[in-house]
Amino acid sequence: MASETQRDGIVEALLSAAVWSTPYRILRELETRREAIGDFELRTSFRFGSAPYELTKSSIRLCAKEVFPVLKSRKSTSPVAAAVQPLRYRQS
Repeated sequence: MASETQRDGIVEALLSAAVWSTPYRILRELETRREAIGDFELRTSFRFGSAPYELTKSSIRLCAKEVFPVLKSRKSTSPVAAAVQPLRYRQS
């Protein structure tokens, strides 16, 4: 079992890896990561702990309106990612 100090370090690492705030800050942080490590696949989670359903729903809608279109419009710098990108955004 992890000691309290180790748990604190794990929690701190998870919180620093999470991106949350305004759409502008989220986009800025994702761009900083992209510049540092190149293209990456984004995974999202909008509900944490006991967050109310309405807050979660409004967060999803705001992200869909303000963040996802910007990310979708960005061109990939990776030849592999560029090759599969049309598959990721295929509309049904």
